[in-house]
Amino acid sequence: MEDSGSHRNGRPDTEERQIVDGFLAAAVRMEDQIGNGVYEDCLNRTHWPAHLDEGVFLRITERLTPLIEDTKSHRKILQTLIQEHARNP
Repeated sequence: MEDSGSHRNGRPDTEERQIVDGFLAAAVRMEDQIGNGVYEDCLNRTHWPAHLDEGVFLRITERLTPLIEDTKSHRKILQTLIQEHARNP
């Protein structure tokens, strides 16, 4: 079966689209894992030693909150790229 799409770098356009789709989907999953797993788990007081000073914990959460917000922003950017890529074959 012949592919009617143009070829770049020896690959049909459909294969290139699948590769880009895969990269973007993987990037979204990574952002989700980082944001929902690592950073937000660190904001849960029960995950820290009971004897940890409350002031120290508050400083930690103050430092992590911008990272969580950045991660959410990255996810939105990636979602926009996915939507744009879907509209522009």
